[in-house]
Amino acid sequence: MKTWNSPKNLEIFASAPICVLTGGTGDLARALEAELKIQGWKVLAPSRTELDVTNSDAIKAFFGTLSKLDMLVNCAGELYDSLLTQLTIQQWDASCAVNLTGAFLCAQAAAPLMKPPHGGSVVFLSSGSAKFGNVGQANYAAAKAGLIGLVQSLAREWGKSN
Repeated sequence: MKTWNSPKNLEIFASAPICVLTGGTGDLARALEAELKIQGWKVLAPSRTELDVTNSDAIKAFFGTLSKLDMLVNCAGELYDSLLTQLTIQQWDASCAVNLTGAFLCAQAAAPLMKPPHGGSVVFLSSGSAKFGNVGQANYAAAKAGLIGLVQSLAREWGKSN
């Protein structure tokens, strides 16, 4: 695993806001990374091997290397298109583990790095499938709908102090 908090990086990060983009090698994360860098952010966009969002120990270790964080964007996602009658429990579990539980675990690990007075932002990426469903995406739709409930709860929980 890379050490994001190395002395070299600490000097660079001291003057700019820091963002972690999970699922950093995906197309959406790469586009967000490019835009954030243009705006002056220092972006950490770990790949799945650098940050496995389904592994709570890996998440704790990754966020444990940071001394501050201004924004977390949960881009990691997993999609297994399959009709419900053909969907395996392994596909269901894998989709929920990445899309919902991984986002929860990353937000939980990031929260202490964004406490007031510094504050910070957490972004959860859902999908139209969460609201309207899509053929063959029961697992994905359920996990992304769970994100909507998670973000609404966190807004009430963290909103007053952030």
